[in-house]
Amino acid sequence: MEKTHYRYQEISIFHQILFSLIIFFLILLLLSTYCKLSIGWNKSNVCLNGKTILITGGNSGLGYQTALILASRGAKIILADKNDLTQSKKNIIQETKNNKIITKYVDLASFDTIKILAKEIIEEEDRLDVLINNAGISGYFPGFTKDGLQLLMQVNHFGPFLLTHLLVPLLKKSTPSRIIFVSSIVAFTPLIFNLDLNEDPQSVIGKNIHYSRSKLYNDIISIGFAEKLKGTGVTCNSLNPGLVKTPLLTSALNMRGINFFSHVLNVAIYLFGKTPYEGAQTHAYLAMAEEVKNITGGFFSDCKEWGHPRITRDKLICEKVWKASEQFIMLSSKDKL
Repeated sequence: MEKTHYRYQEISIFHQILFSLIIFFLILLLLSTYCKLSIGWNKSNVCLNGKTILITGGNSGLGYQTALILASRGAKIILADKNDLTQSKKNIIQETKNNKIITKYVDLASFDTIKILAKEIIEEEDRLDVLINNAGISGYFPGFTKDGLQLLMQVNHFGPFLLTHLLVPLLKKSTPSRIIFVSSIVAFTPLIFNLDLNEDPQSVIGKNIHYSRSKLYNDIISIGFAEKLKGTGVTCNSLNPGLVKTPLLTSALNMRGINFFSHVLNVAIYLFGKTPYEGAQTHAYLAMAEEVKNITGGFFSDCKEWGHPRITRDKLICEKVWKASEQFIMLSSKDKL
């Protein structure tokens, strides 16, 4: 009789565990389904013939998919990347039947190449309707560039900050025109703010939040450009593409400093992540949709406007980030806004 009782208890515990697992996987399935159903889609039917759009980091992932979408609407696309763009250009022309695709070299870890890119565009192009600061690196990249700046922060923040300043005159000439910064939801991570923009963190925690800081600075300077260019016909907004399954992200998960989280993040990407095409929808929306042509200083996700991280409400801190960034990139007085 006693053995039967123990056996009954074992079966009962087994059923409880099984039931809990079923509930857990049902919740995951529901969340995954919700993520797919809540993806924002660019429904704009605007024709982009006559428009010129510069996309940094256009060789793969979000940048490439954004180029495909905008090229299919007739825009002249300038793809800028440090990698060979020959095949990407060929693929875009073949798929969209739009041969107005130009490729340029730029390495955001080198201010010299940024200045060359800006100079070439100003000399070769009559107009620039949209600048999409898409290029960036994920994970943790240690060390400093030859410009004396922390590598990840230069690629994700200082480089786009400089490029945008250098192209403002052409954007003003082409009004109405648009500037777009690709930020991230991680900009909302609590307690990530640090006024030491050129820090090269050594702790595991510091390395893991370093990328988040760069994305917060993207949003702060986007707000800054919006305010300083108000009334010029140039708008500036930032966006969160979401958790996107790009080679850049998946390779970053294996980098030193975030191995502890790699398995969890890989599962999250598999269950809840977007494809690059899905992730590029907000890029395209901000680049072409009529309903946002007069919106500036916004933060968008899934083709909808969100609020900004709380820290951006502190105007004094935002001004300090702006001034410090000007100093780090050694911005000349003629290029300051």
